[in-house]
Formats: sequence, structure tokens, C-alpha cells
Amino acid sequence: MLTPQASSTSLLIARLRTGNIDIAFLRPPIADTHDLVLEPLVSEDSVVVLPKSHKLAAMKSLPLAALSKDIFLMYPRALNPNNYDAVIAACHAVGFNPALGQEAPQIISVIPLVAAGLGVSIVPRSTTGILSDEVRYVSIEGEAPRAEICLARRHRDTSGAVKSLVLVARRLLRAKDAGQ
Repeated sequence: MLTPQASSTSLLIARLRTGNIDIAFLRPPIADTHDLVLEPLVSEDSVVVLPKSHKLAAMKSLPLAALSKDIFLMYPRALNPNNYDAVIAACHAVGFNPALGQEAPQIISVIPLVAAGLGVSIVPRSTTGILSDEVRYVSIEGEAPRAEICLARRHRDTSGAVKSLVLVARRLLRAKDAGQ
């Protein structure tokens, strides 16, 4: 039986390792994968999300350095340390240390905080339909963090259901890559 659950990356990994779940869709990078197999599924660029009243909200793209004076809204680092660090590193790479504001429980939970005018954030492009009347999504010029999704499973899992789901995911990716 398929029972979808939503949770943080770190909690999903813990549940995989203890056998409480059989498969998970995660946002890598994952620091310790010694007992897991990760199947890459999606790789997309990240975008800046701004309150619609922000002075740069009308731009189609902007350099990340243009946000050096803004408050950045993030999720707790413990949820996905490597992803969090990639956003911070992108800011450092263009010359600033982001001022951090309110934390949100998940990546997509920062969007309502941005809509409320509490700051800006960097989110995966696939989130651009969330509150699109209340925020503006702007492409990042130059190097931007990549947002990836992978399918994770235990290395030695022999479950037929897991194998079937992996095969379906691979088939869908091949079809997508072939333009179908």
C-alpha cells in the first residue's frame, strides 16, 4: 500500500534507515549516503522570491548581489544542511553574508513569509505557482544554486514495490528526456 508522507529531508532519511518507510523523494545533497541509493530525478534552477512591493520585483532577472541588503528567510539548517549551505555559499560567492530573518519549517514555507514582507528567499523554480499573486519570482543571473530531487531507497532493499516504483520513475525520466 502506498502511503505518502511529507517531512523534512533529515527525518525522511532517518525513517528510511530505520525501515519505517521504503522510499523517499528528497532534495540532495545528502551528506551520508553509505547505506542509501539515490536516483536523480529532477534538476532545476533556483529563483529569488520577493514581496510584490520589493523595489526589484519588476525585474525578469537579477544578480544575487543585488539582495545583499535584504533579510533572507530560510528554513532551519538541520532540515537539509547541504541545501541550506548551498544558498549561503551562493551569497558568499557574490560577496555578501546574508542577514537571516524568520525561519520557516520547510523550503516552501518561506513563500508566505516573503508575501508578508518579512524578507526575500531563494527557492526551487518549481515553487513559482505558490502565492504567485502575492510574490514575484525572479531568475538569478550567473551561478545559482541548483534544486534537485532524487528518489532514495535503502541499498539492499529487495521489496518488489520499491523495485517497481524505481522502474516507473526511470521510465518516466526516459520519456521526459525523449520529449514525450
